[in-house]
Amino acid sequence: YPVGAKGGVFFSYGHFYQLPSIENIFRNSDYSVLANLQAGEERFGVLGNPDIDPQFTVQYEFGYKHAVSEDLGVVFTVFYKDIRDLVGVEFIDTYTGAEDARVTNVDFGNVKGVTLAIDRRNLGPLTTTLDYPWEVAEGNSSDPRETATRAENGQDPRPRLIPFDWDQRHTLNLARTFLDPGRWFASAIVRVVSGQPYTPAASATGATVSILESNSGRKPNGVLVDLRG
Repeated sequence: YPVGAKGGVFFSYGHFYQLPSIENIFRNSDYSVLANLQAGEERFGVLGNPDIDPQFTVQYEFGYKHAVSEDLGVVFTVFYKDIRDLVGVEFIDTYTGAEDARVTNVDFGNVKGVTLAIDRRNLGPLTTTLDYPWEVAEGNSSDPRETATRAENGQDPRPRLIPFDWDQRHTLNLARTFLDPGRWFASAIVRVVSGQPYTPAASATGATVSILESNSGRKPNGVLVDLRG
C-alpha cells in the first residue's frame, strides 16, 4: 500500500489444471472386456479412457484488507470457482447392442463463498488470528462412477446439481500463539466445522423401498483442537 494507507483492494484470477488419476486412464488397459462386448454382455464395469482431459478450474477472488490499528488487521474476501471437465461416466452403444460405460469429462461443479479474517498481534506475548469461511460447493457428482451406479439401480442418471461430499458450509478457525523469543513457544488452534453431506441408506417399508437423493443428509458438526509447545 502507499505510505500512510490503512487499506486496499486486491483481486486475483487464475486457471488451474488437475491431472486425472492413473486408475481412470489405464483401467482395462489390456482390453480384456472386448470378448464380453462382442458377446453382448453388459455387466463388465466402467472402463478407463486414455483420452480424458485434466480437470479445469477457473478461480476468481476479490477482497479488501484494512489495518484498524498498528496491531489489528481485517481481511474480507469473496471467491468463486468454476470447475469443468470433472471425470464422470458416459454410455456408448456398441455394434452388438451392448452398452459400453467408460469414464470421460462430463461432470461439472462450482464453489462460491466468503471469508472474514481478523489478525490481532503484539498483545504482549499473545497473537490471535480468527477466520470464518462460508462456502457452498455443488456439482452433478462427487463420485466418477455415480452415473453408472444410478443407471444400474434404475434411477435417473442425468446431471443434476447436488452438494459435493466435501461441501462444508461453515468453518471457524481460532489460533492463539504465546511467544517469548529464545525461551518458549506455545500455540492452540481450535477449528469448529459444520457437517459434510452424505447419502442416507435406503429404507424399506413393506414392499416399498425408499432411495434418498445423493448427499441429502448432513453429518454432525465437529470440533478439532491442536496444541503445540
